[in-house]
Amino acid sequence: MLPDGTIEGFVGGVCATDTVRAQGLRLLELRRAARTTLLRITPEAGEPHEEEGLIAVGQALGYQIETGPGVAADAGAVLVASHGVGEKPVLRDALAKGVPYIGLIAGRKRGTAVLARVEGGERVRVPAGLDIGARTPGEVAVSGYAEIISLR
Repeated sequence: MLPDGTIEGFVGGVCATDTVRAQGLRLLELRRAARTTLLRITPEAGEPHEEEGLIAVGQALGYQIETGPGVAADAGAVLVASHGVGEKPVLRDALAKGVPYIGLIAGRKRGTAVLARVEGGERVRVPAGLDIGARTPGEVAVSGYAEIISLR
């Protein structure tokens, strides 16, 4: 973290980046830069994650939603929102089954790094979704489904 708010390295998403920047600037202001500070970023109690947002919005749209490591042979679209946990096998499975739309909900840097290790990864949309300025899990889900609908 630099005094002008520039962050060098990867933080892990817009929400986390904003929090790290704000806390880093606060610590620099207080001249505590020489001390170690642990910043733990967790969702607020009751706040849904992207996976839950995808399920709720998908169900509201009337889509058949399936979760888990496998991809149905007749899947029309796959949106992966796993924060780096088990996403490569799902992406590989979707690619092998020729799913028409495959999206990875991740930042551009992390998504590019993941897809570099997935054969055929150039077919995966990352970051998934239309750029609508989404911030909350529900908004991210709407963005992803909006892209699927627009391409259908």
